[in-house]
Amino acid sequence: MDRAKSSPGRSVEMLNGVDFRSLAGLTPRNQAYLLKAGLTTTLEVLCCPLPNLARRLGLPPSETETIVNEIAASRVPKPINVGHLISAQLADSTPSYEDCTELINRSACIATGDTHFDALLGGGIRVGSLTEVVGAASGGKSQFGLKLALYAQLPSTSNIAPGGVIHITSEASFASGRLLELADQLELQGDRSPREFLDNIHLTHLRDMETLEHIVSYSVPELINRHANRPSLGHDNDAREAKRQKKGSLLPIRLLIIDSLAAAARTEWDTSKSGMFERSKSLIDLGEKLRCLAERYRIAVVVINQVTDDFRHQPGAPATLTPEATQSDPAEEFLTSTPTMQGGLQSEMPAELVYARQHKYFGGQSARLRKTAALGLQWTNCISTRLMLSRISSLYENDGVTPAMTDETESKAQAYSARRRATLIFSPFAPHATLEWKLDKAGYRALGPPALCERYTHRDRG
Repeated sequence: MDRAKSSPGRSVEMLNGVDFRSLAGLTPRNQAYLLKAGLTTTLEVLCCPLPNLARRLGLPPSETETIVNEIAASRVPKPINVGHLISAQLADSTPSYEDCTELINRSACIATGDTHFDALLGGGIRVGSLTEVVGAASGGKSQFGLKLALYAQLPSTSNIAPGGVIHITSEASFASGRLLELADQLELQGDRSPREFLDNIHLTHLRDMETLEHIVSYSVPELINRHANRPSLGHDNDAREAKRQKKGSLLPIRLLIIDSLAAAARTEWDTSKSGMFERSKSLIDLGEKLRCLAERYRIAVVVINQVTDDFRHQPGAPATLTPEATQSDPAEEFLTSTPTMQGGLQSEMPAELVYARQHKYFGGQSARLRKTAALGLQWTNCISTRLMLSRISSLYENDGVTPAMTDETESKAQAYSARRRATLIFSPFAPHATLEWKLDKAGYRALGPPALCERYTHRDRG
């Protein structure tokens, strides 16, 4: 991985353009053509459409393209290897201390409260990034978000200070009772009571996508700025707010949780082509706003998503699109309804690039799990990390409880609980891996370290 060295002065220089005669990569012959046409800066050349530039220079398009490529290659910043940035022995020719500090800050994570989950995610929930937690009903998604909201307020092994949480929920009532129960189980509460954790969880309800867009565009930035400048807040009329500020319990916002996006998006538009286009546009805009929030304010963003049944992924079936291939999510149905992929016509794309063939690498379905993340390909392109939570049919024995200890009238749930699996579908920070976990009174807890897993056989990979 390389990172280009940049500075404010260089950004202004790139915007205004420079005299191309100072570029070493441009041949004298091509410089003469540009000067004859009255062009003097790189900006005039690079921002001019190629056909117009060719007519102005009086050259064939191929030669004009060569000139553009020479200028572009001369203006590309020299890449710097990340190994130089994190090296302890910095020489004069290597990046500055500020560059190294910026890189370290970008690797900050919010701990999940479980070392194995942190290892699965490559350190925890990444700050400045968009993470999706997806799973079926009763899969533990909301429980994951609740416990994460508590651990975001605790000191972390990462270089990020404890912070508050903005929790946007689509549920009619928030599980405050369960949140208090989880807070009671925390081992590192310090001198704070469980109810003090709730002071740093700012809750709002999500009714529809329009409400969510307004919250993300206006309410969230305002709340982040307000808590970032805590000493200067003016809430004299609110006695409770003033008391909390004086006590110093309010923390700057470090985490944004949306639970759940699919609940609001699925009923917002119809299944017509125009409806699907509008939905795609809205999801892309929302994803861009969330990424900007994460990057600008250095917060972690977690979006909880739902799943749909995948009827196309059948054992032994060829990975091609057919009229019979259906998908519960209307967006996936729309992707398979184009004239080039239906009605007996063959797709012009290679078989390896057809959506049904590629979908298994990022949707989350497997040979055992016939589920895939909702909201389609457009939303998938907006997120950086996808973590899928699922339940396994087998059971595990609860700690301290055995079948012999329970009488015949007691529920077997006291002795056994469902096994669960967490799978990192994709992430730029960690490899594709999985672990088993359980959900108890203290929240999620991994049953062992994560294990690398193969997505598909080499034959499937083509």
